[in-house]
Amino acid sequence: MKNVSPIVSEKPREFAIIKEVKGMIRDIEREHVEQALAKIDKEGVPPKEISKKYVLVHNGKEYPPKYVISIAHQRAKSTRLRRFSPKEAIYHLTRLGFRVIDKEKNEGVKPGQNQVGRKTRREEKLASVLAKKLEEKLKERKICREIEVVLFESLIYKVIVDENLNYDPLDPKDPKRGSNAFQVDILIRDRHGKIPLVVIELKLAKFSTYDVITYSQKALKHKDIYPYLRYGFVIMCGKGYIERRFFVHNQGMDFAYVMNCHESENNPFDPQDLQNLTDIVINQVQSACFLLDVLSDKKKPKGFSEIIQT
Repeated sequence: MKNVSPIVSEKPREFAIIKEVKGMIRDIEREHVEQALAKIDKEGVPPKEISKKYVLVHNGKEYPPKYVISIAHQRAKSTRLRRFSPKEAIYHLTRLGFRVIDKEKNEGVKPGQNQVGRKTRREEKLASVLAKKLEEKLKERKICREIEVVLFESLIYKVIVDENLNYDPLDPKDPKRGSNAFQVDILIRDRHGKIPLVVIELKLAKFSTYDVITYSQKALKHKDIYPYLRYGFVIMCGKGYIERRFFVHNQGMDFAYVMNCHESENNPFDPQDLQNLTDIVINQVQSACFLLDVLSDKKKPKGFSEIIQT
């Protein structure tokens, strides 16, 4: 009787490679891409690396997206990245704020879903530290609710009633991203009732007009469901002030703040900035509690005023 070797599928290995490659691409920051572009300006693009369909446009010059990412990874991790798709390269470049053009359609590729989805590894680490620090500071203060600070939770932006008068989503306490729900970066909520009180969306170093419009519209959609919800925008490791474009294009966000950063991994944020943001968040939590009381007729305010802090 012959020994028959079992057939082992290669798919798990392929999926592992794909997952590993995506993780590698997320190591690439904007500065690495800019270094790659400078290198290409000096040395040119090998003929086999020229892209026929997509080009990255920067300072009036065109570059092949996949080749740019390959060189950028060499700058970030000292190794060339080769096994990845053009779509993965374009996704990462657009989410870092670069403009990619579809040459066949003669139009720009929409930015990657970073605005409402995945972050780079550095962004995730900074978000985790910020959430932890905020929770520690909030627990030291007496506020209207016992709160918890959580990362990357989903909130409903729409409720649909079907022909049988059933609700979608069925369970508003456990919304799933992609099912009438958007993921948010930091959520501050009531620890017991899980009522969302304050959302903080995060960007690293800088933000675009597109970011402001996207987050603002996202805030308005969430407030349709949670009218007491307070919505904010924090730029981590920014240049020290809120740019004019925020005030021109913002409609749905209630606060914004720029935080300076240090080199320390465990304490990357300026202590005074962290304190200032804590004070802002406390005021927003108190505002959310007040609005909940108004909406439930527990309070009947005589006036309303909005103040912009300088």
